[in-house]
Amino acid sequence: MVSIIVPYYNAAPWLVRCCQSLTDNEGDFEFVMVDDHSEDGSANIVRAFAEQDNRFVMFDNEHGKGVSGARNTGLDHIRGDWVTFLDADDRLAPEAFRQFSEATRSGRYNIYQFNHFRHYTTVDKLVSKYRNPAGHYDVISPPLLLCIVWNKLIKASFVEGVRFDESLQYCEDEMFVWNLLVKDRSVFCIDGETVIHYFDNPNSLAKSKTAESLYKQNAALVGFLRQQTDPVIKCALCRSISTHWQSDTYLEIIGERSTIGEQYGKE
Repeated sequence: MVSIIVPYYNAAPWLVRCCQSLTDNEGDFEFVMVDDHSEDGSANIVRAFAEQDNRFVMFDNEHGKGVSGARNTGLDHIRGDWVTFLDADDRLAPEAFRQFSEATRSGRYNIYQFNHFRHYTTVDKLVSKYRNPAGHYDVISPPLLLCIVWNKLIKASFVEGVRFDESLQYCEDEMFVWNLLVKDRSVFCIDGETVIHYFDNPNSLAKSKTAESLYKQNAALVGFLRQQTDPVIKCALCRSISTHWQSDTYLEIIGERSTIGEQYGKE
């Protein structure tokens, strides 16, 4: 069985789309829906789907507020052999379960990575993004989008002891993935799209990056780097950190560095 963890907070405008995509996928799934203290009736939407499809299971975020805590609550309750994640403002692609099943038939790898579609809402167009040739990748030559969790299918037993850092608002995906890669320095890429990713939520974390959150991101990565003794992991981490520092988004936002730079540069 595949467990799909969906954290949601005030996601009513997108939850019908998300939940419908789940219930449209036939297969041995459980949909672990975690309410992060919503105040807009989001839980009622999920409950309506749960009444029609017993693969939906509902939980409240036991770890306080935040996407990391909600995902951790989900991880505490999964029953599947495999686990993946879906954001409440995205949707699962048709035939995703078939692709999951084909990928994991051998059970040889702990982490599988899939491609995804990006939906451009203004022109109603789907575009396949960040395609990786199918095959095995070592951490020293990682595939694109290595740091994202919603394009990963992970063996549930492999996640034991690994959780999201609830102190981070941004980069929690990346730290989670790196903690897994320390245990197994490899990812197997499958040539297929399993998620349709949207950018029509104005409150999404992807649209709310700040100088403070980006400094925290790099402070977390540097702190993690200092703890590592594996030279391969250290090399791969250095490459990842340098990529962040050179990105246009990062350089644009940290133009306001001032006291934020002083505060997080010392950590």
